[in-house]
Amino acid sequence: NLRRVSHLSNTDALRTNKQRLAAAELQKKGAVSFKDLDFKSAARHFLDGVQLLAGCQNPSGDTAKQVNELQLFLLLNLAMCWLKLEKWTKAADTCSDALKIDPTNGKALFRRATATSSSATSRRSPTARLPRPQTTRPSRRSSSRDQDRQARREREGVRSHVFKLNA
Repeated sequence: NLRRVSHLSNTDALRTNKQRLAAAELQKKGAVSFKDLDFKSAARHFLDGVQLLAGCQNPSGDTAKQVNELQLFLLLNLAMCWLKLEKWTKAADTCSDALKIDPTNGKALFRRATATSSSATSRRSPTARLPRPQTTRPSRRSSSRDQDRQARREREGVRSHVFKLNA
């Protein structure tokens, strides 16, 4: 019976190690997709890695630490993808999952706040996320034209006022 338990734990450890290595490969693929600005593909890779690590059976010791670190890394990257894709709720939920692993993680806290804030902004007004129009300074030529027009209007206004008084 002891041999059987030992064999099962070794099998679980090997399976966990294979899952961890496969998740690390998915993380690398996701990073490449993210750098190529293919956020959907990157999110898919990161999500697959998270799901793969969720299936790990009772990791222990250093293996558990490695699995948690990789899972945190994948979750943070996945949250960034959701932010880039403007999937605010998914980003906030992913950050909450990351905070279950490390409650003081600054990136997770900041990204969750960003997602929550952006979500509230997008619900408030459909145009809230539209970029503000850029104001351009008028060229010197159009500025002097505008000044000439204004001066002419003022002169004409004075003339009409004087004409009314003399009549």
